[in-house]
Amino acid sequence: MNIREKNKKEKKILLNYICCIIKPFENELNVKFFQVKDISSAIYWAKTGHVAIHENYASKRKKLFHIISTDEKKIIRFCYKLGISTDKIVKKDLFKFSHINWTPYYEPFDMDKDN
Repeated sequence: MNIREKNKKEKKILLNYICCIIKPFENELNVKFFQVKDISSAIYWAKTGHVAIHENYASKRKKLFHIISTDEKKIIRFCYKLGISTDKIVKKDLFKFSHINWTPYYEPFDMDKDN
């Protein structure tokens, strides 16, 4: 397996992990996950008062995600439920929503080894 295939497989596993984490909150907090290619949809979702989580396209090495919404209370509730510190929530005037960076912890495994 080459590096590109390995990275693609690892990314798929991470995105599935994120979706599993947010699943319990989809209905309660209107949380939805968006990939890099769907950032404009994530911004629209956030502008309507829902919570959007999207990949940070600028982050290649570190798996960083943005949690955004015009309803800061929903971001705070979501962060509280996941144990994410809320002290770094910032308001983005350009898009009129609140935003926080999130690096979820997951235990990557070696794709070439039997686990």
